[in-house]
Amino acid sequence: MPNQVQGSSMEPTVHQGEIILTNKITNWLGDTEIGHKLGLNYSRGDIIVFRKPGLSDFIKRIIAEPGDKIEISDGRVFINDTLLDESEYLPEGTRTEAGNFFERKQTFDCSRGKFFCNG
Repeated sequence: MPNQVQGSSMEPTVHQGEIILTNKITNWLGDTEIGHKLGLNYSRGDIIVFRKPGLSDFIKRIIAEPGDKIEISDGRVFINDTLLDESEYLPEGTRTEAGNFFERKQTFDCSRGKFFCNG
């Protein structure tokens, strides 16, 4: 399924206006016995497309998996009290700041079946 990128939040990985191809197989089978055997379950680093009712699709990267604890402090992201290395996909010097959804120095626990995305 094609999706067109709107915005710059995922740069430099994907850019405004680019068309990316996505699949729904992982979504359908990922958390099943067959999905686990085929390696279709979501994991940290995966780029996903999802829709929030009433809004267009979002393209984001999974940074935390079910059971993980996330904290944003001093412009950096910590997963389970370990600094997340985002150098592979964020330009040098980029800081991740808390916003409306996630307050500074707040800790968020991912529950079963939930993921935390950034981008």
